[in-house]
Amino acid sequence: KAWEKHGEDFENRERKLFDEEVAEFEELGVALLKEGEEALARPLLLRAWLLDGDREKAARALGLKKLAHSFAVPKTQKAVTGNPGVSGEGESGLLGSVLGVRTTVRSCGSAAAEITGSAEKAVQLARLGHQAQVLTACRFRQTLARPGWVILVVARDEEQWNRFVDGMGVADPQNAIAKRIGSLSGAAPRLFMACRGGSNTLFAHAVAEFVLFFGSDNECPAWLHEAVGVDTSITLLGQPGTPCIAYESSTGLQMKDALSDHRQWARLMLRRAAAGDMAKLPQLVYAQIQAMGPEDVMASWLYYRYLLLEFPDGLGKYLEAVASGDDPEENFADGFDESAQYVMDEFVALFLGE
Repeated sequence: KAWEKHGEDFENRERKLFDEEVAEFEELGVALLKEGEEALARPLLLRAWLLDGDREKAARALGLKKLAHSFAVPKTQKAVTGNPGVSGEGESGLLGSVLGVRTTVRSCGSAAAEITGSAEKAVQLARLGHQAQVLTACRFRQTLARPGWVILVVARDEEQWNRFVDGMGVADPQNAIAKRIGSLSGAAPRLFMACRGGSNTLFAHAVAEFVLFFGSDNECPAWLHEAVGVDTSITLLGQPGTPCIAYESSTGLQMKDALSDHRQWARLMLRRAAAGDMAKLPQLVYAQIQAMGPEDVMASWLYYRYLLLEFPDGLGKYLEAVASGDDPEENFADGFDESAQYVMDEFVALFLGE
């Protein structure tokens, strides 16, 4: 009842104070950098960027370049924006062969899109699929897969979707699940991601996960593939989309509503970090997808963004360790040369400005 009465006013006041603090950190960091005090400036700039990813002055001062709706290191930005052309394919693809209908197929670099709708939508999805793969591969030092490695398939309506799932020979209970949630992935005849209706954020999320699973022998930890999936969607499309977690089992104050707006995540997590309630990285590295909630996704995303700048070489090493190791904590330490507890402590201290 108290939140219903005063919650909106509290949120507005908190947001105002938050924005003022972030602006001050950014301004001071830029000023110190101009004076040659890089060691003092970097923590301030990094904190400003972690708290508000739209802070362009802080991002550029950290050496990041504009990329779609977010920022990236120059090498990644160049790789993602240097897209190959989009081409058409004359033969029927996966969806057409299963349904016996005419489809539109377009390819872009490492991805192909097949739909029963317009060529324009197919072009858009093919380019997005390629960009999502390039972005993730660059960040994890992975070799980009061969052209057409991932096929994005879109069915027009529920009837067509159900025929597609049945035609792929999917056995229960996966058949029933695929029909209910409207998405399906598989590896035959080539790796594919299919959905009903064609959600851009779903494809961006899923294709990024494909790269991670490919690089970790299908053992990528849940916290990381959720963080990378939502970050890929945020970077390329400006919105996080829907993660793979049990969304309806949300716990915590206003968390489920906030999950759709990533611009609020840092503020909400800052509140929890100050209270000592933010999801702990040493526990997240062990977490299964069934045990993760919205708060875990938000925290994982922030840890991931921190690792991108502070431990960039560790991401690829981490995937390699996951592919060959059994203990999640040891895998983390092997990848980043530091324990998850150390990384979390350093992050929280920076996050809180301590």
